[in-house]
Amino acid sequence: MTEDSKTYVVECYVPDVDDAAVRRAADRAGAVVRGFREATGSADGDLEYLGALLMAVDEVVLHAFRAADPELVRRISAAAGLSFARIVESVEVLPEPLIQPSGVPDEVPIAAVPALLQPKEVPS
Repeated sequence: MTEDSKTYVVECYVPDVDDAAVRRAADRAGAVVRGFREATGSADGDLEYLGALLMAVDEVVLHAFRAADPELVRRISAAAGLSFARIVESVEVLPEPLIQPSGVPDEVPIAAVPALLQPKEVPS
């Protein structure tokens, strides 16, 4: 991704939406992004489809893109047939990576270390 790229969420309100419909929409969005890259000769970092989140109870689907320009996201979304209410810039926040306890080899997954799963008393 270029330094100018940002993350955008495309908000779609889809009555009676289900997993299969979201998968089809995600496949279309991914295909349009690939087609755009091929047609323009742009690098993977110029535009990226990140996937979708479905909140079925609210009939909401959020599609995420990374791009330098929200207008490009709008055009790609329209070409993919996404019926959207708005496109908003968003910020991706990820948790800090878990720290491997001392004395445990790196190849041992943290979940396999029972001591980490035990409650600890907090000193007062």
